[in-house]
Amino acid sequence: YIPCLIWSLPLFILDIIHGGNFLKSFILMMACGFSIYYFIALIIQCYILLPVLVKHKKVGLILSCILTIIAISVVTYLNQIMGLSIPLLLYAGPFPIWLAFFALGVYLGGMQRRDYKLWPFILMLFLGIILSFLEAKYLYSFHQGGLGIKLWAHFYSFAVIMLLFSAK
Repeated sequence: YIPCLIWSLPLFILDIIHGGNFLKSFILMMACGFSIYYFIALIIQCYILLPVLVKHKKVGLILSCILTIIAISVVTYLNQIMGLSIPLLLYAGPFPIWLAFFALGVYLGGMQRRDYKLWPFILMLFLGIILSFLEAKYLYSFHQGGLGIKLWAHFYSFAVIMLLFSAK
């Protein structure tokens, strides 16, 4: 967090020099909102949730996936379909967008043996890449969007993680 604040300081100063509101810029800097630093705030949020996810691994993973699906759907609707210009910190920084991956890591880390069947994840992999392409193509018709956070890209990435972390 401290390095994030240090690297954000020049952007904070530039924002003030260019007429930005001091309080708003300061809050943005403290929330890791300048540039791509949102992931620092995201990591902090995930580690705050860690004790709950460790205690409830399987249920936590399922609920995290559901929450992530809902969050991505809302962000996609607002950002891609409605065309609202949402700051990166607000659409990519909140934990629900990425929670499924963190919960998956907690779940996999708690497994004694990772010798699960691979065929469902290979199927997910191919289905995810095809649907991700189609989703991007569809979203492009709204405001020439289609890039960024997408539900089927998460689905694809989930399958890749399961394949790479398999003992097989």
